[in-house]
Amino acid sequence: MMIRRRELWLVTSLMLVAFALRVVELTNRSIWLDEGTTLLRLSGSLVNNLTNVIYVAGERTIDTQPQLYFLLLQGFVTLGGEHEFIFRFFSVAFGVLCAPTTYTLARRMFDAPTAVLATLFVALSPGLIWYSREIRMYSLVPFLAAALTLAAYRCSRATQRVALAWLAWIALAIAGFLTHYSFVGLIAGQGAFLLTWTARHWDEFHARDRRTLIAAGASLAGAGLLALATPFVREVLVRLLGGQEMNYASAPIEIVVQTQFGGFLLGMNAFDFSGGVIGLVAGALCLATAVVPLLMGSSGKMRTAHALLAASVATPVVLWFALSFLKPNYQGFRHLILIAPMTAVLLARCCAWPISGFGTQSASLLWRTAGTTMGALIVGLQLYGVAATFIRTPHWQDDWRALAHYVRDHWQPGDVLVIGGLPTVAIPITPYLRGVPWFQEDGVNAPAQLPPNARRVWYVDRGRGQPRQLNGSPFIRREVNFPARSTAITLRLLELDPPFVEALPAEALAVDGAAAADMPRLAAYALSPGAPLNPQPNTSLTLYWQRPTTSGAGFPGEVNVAFRLRYGDAVWLDANVRADLDVIGAWPTDGYFRTEHIVPIPMGLPALPYHLEMSVLAGDKQERIQHVAAPLSPEAVACCIRVTIWPAREQPMTIAAVAAPQPPLVLQPARIPFPPLPSFGDIRISVVERPASLHPGEPLPVVLTWLPARADLTPWQSRLTLQGLLGGDLAATQRVAGTPDFPVEAWPTGEPVRDQYVLDVPFSAQPGWYRLQLERWRDGRRVDGAFLGLVRIEDYPPIARSGTGATSRKCTRGRAEPARLQRERAGGARPHA
Repeated sequence: MMIRRRELWLVTSLMLVAFALRVVELTNRSIWLDEGTTLLRLSGSLVNNLTNVIYVAGERTIDTQPQLYFLLLQGFVTLGGEHEFIFRFFSVAFGVLCAPTTYTLARRMFDAPTAVLATLFVALSPGLIWYSREIRMYSLVPFLAAALTLAAYRCSRATQRVALAWLAWIALAIAGFLTHYSFVGLIAGQGAFLLTWTARHWDEFHARDRRTLIAAGASLAGAGLLALATPFVREVLVRLLGGQEMNYASAPIEIVVQTQFGGFLLGMNAFDFSGGVIGLVAGALCLATAVVPLLMGSSGKMRTAHALLAASVATPVVLWFALSFLKPNYQGFRHLILIAPMTAVLLARCCAWPISGFGTQSASLLWRTAGTTMGALIVGLQLYGVAATFIRTPHWQDDWRALAHYVRDHWQPGDVLVIGGLPTVAIPITPYLRGVPWFQEDGVNAPAQLPPNARRVWYVDRGRGQPRQLNGSPFIRREVNFPARSTAITLRLLELDPPFVEALPAEALAVDGAAAADMPRLAAYALSPGAPLNPQPNTSLTLYWQRPTTSGAGFPGEVNVAFRLRYGDAVWLDANVRADLDVIGAWPTDGYFRTEHIVPIPMGLPALPYHLEMSVLAGDKQERIQHVAAPLSPEAVACCIRVTIWPAREQPMTIAAVAAPQPPLVLQPARIPFPPLPSFGDIRISVVERPASLHPGEPLPVVLTWLPARADLTPWQSRLTLQGLLGGDLAATQRVAGTPDFPVEAWPTGEPVRDQYVLDVPFSAQPGWYRLQLERWRDGRRVDGAFLGLVRIEDYPPIARSGTGATSRKCTRGRAEPARLQRERAGGARPHA
């Protein structure tokens, strides 16, 4: 088989395309049930892995999948490390290798156009892309299937080294069977093909080759008997023959065809606008491509290739359909994904054959057009499926990661997570529950009752409403539904302490401020340390509410609380939390209703006598119905406001379904700080926060987080300037670093301290890039300085004037939205997205 250089470049390019489509956003989808089972297999011992033993919620269970994939993955993880990207990249590797293997198969059977087209179809198949990104064996299966088919074709064409060809096919058949049991159909089809072919050509073999074929057949038969002797296979056969699995209706053959061929073209997440017709047509094209040449009396090589492809595709499908009469097969593309490479070869042959199969000029032009159109249509359908693969639809994933992260972000000491339903529900969620105490509601080791110090219960609800270990009727504080592909995912927060209290507790601080008679009134608040597993430093804010004084007053709609920390004229924190008052069924006549909230706190707020302001906003227009203000005590600041150390997350996590309340200033992490953050010997800057862009006339907020290397620092003046790229100050501000109540001399060693500045950008500023420069001054002399990065000033967007085609520019000072600060941090990104 001669491969031209242009062919080689095409195949290499297609492999790169296949790799890019499979590795991009590789860890974006959450681990689901089957992938969690893979992680359980990896966490067990080698003996358990070989015997398919796993432990789910403390109960010994036998996994139904064979061992080879898990053994290979276990070795790969030993070398690469235990990380979700490593787990998935192992599948990506086999998904990419499937492309050149399919090319080799098609090139040996047919010609270069067919081989390149087949490689393109494999590279772009959204179904193969989907399962090449999972921590399962479904990328290894098509790779082994293509290799097995190539070995079978080599057996049928071998004139030399016949024994080596047959040994390769037998070894690959055993490897396939030890990877997925669907290989039984492929091995049966190809075995029947090879047996028929060998019987027809028996007289052409030498005596030595005959002995080799007899030994190969005996070895394969022995391997089959050995497989039947295993306890798992024996148990499955007993259940099948005894009718114990006949509790579902058989899967219609058209559903099997639609799923397999439609999944190859459209994938798992695309909407099939044809109602299944695309899959049926693709299946019919593959069948016609395989059978028609056999009926037309093709040459020996072509006849062998088409017969082998027909047996390799049709036998697994027919056997799977027949199996549905004995056992429910839960039809899905992954169950017969092993026919995907041969499907690609048949579709490619269907497109390439008309191009070279007819001689006259008019017929040739007609058939070339038909073949080209068919190929373009297949690629178009696959590109549509590829695009849908990366679109986050509500059924894109079972978002167990978002559920676990939501619990971690709100978990407080005294909370317990209870996972309800089947024991398998705990499998996909536990990899993300680092540090969260949990137990399986119906597990073997499940306690009879909750721990005595439990305050709140996070319950993964599977329809029961509350765990059986919980007596009475707890208060349902929150109910969150997460995106689900295979099953509904609901999380409930149950509070064991009553939410209504008759009197304010000792830690609550009463506040003044009247509210309208028909509105709820904020009566008190309390601050305490926040959720320790949240990646963002935070404080816990508890609010106590009184019912509206007007009898029969209706609920005011959505109620939010604006939370602000002020020191003098400077605002150091501005956040907004949802009041969660809509969960109240009926207000009590007397007493208070308690709500708890997580408020994000910037790292390194200085220890200042802050003034706390809270505004209650209600209704559709979020009008202020109450405003309270009170000074914060030094104890409250030390306890809950000044955060100097915070545990970081082990891995980046994203809340996709439900987000925790965030401050108006959205901090955007930068992976690699540019420029490098400066160090001045006795102190260094650990974080620089600034907007990436702003408009003329808008203020430029800059926050420097200093990290002192020693105590008793000498005071200095910080001068921040916004300069043109070629020089010249556009805006500047200068003041003594720190604050009068927390001067530089009092900054503790090794603890971060935030320092806020504001530069007034004039309206006359021209759009473009500007340099942000820092200088430190002492006694009228410049000590040192640093470049803090580039800031882009953008022109205001044009606004069309009514009644004319002219445009004007909006530049109203004071109405600009809060600046979006870009954060840069020494040592990499802040662990929060």
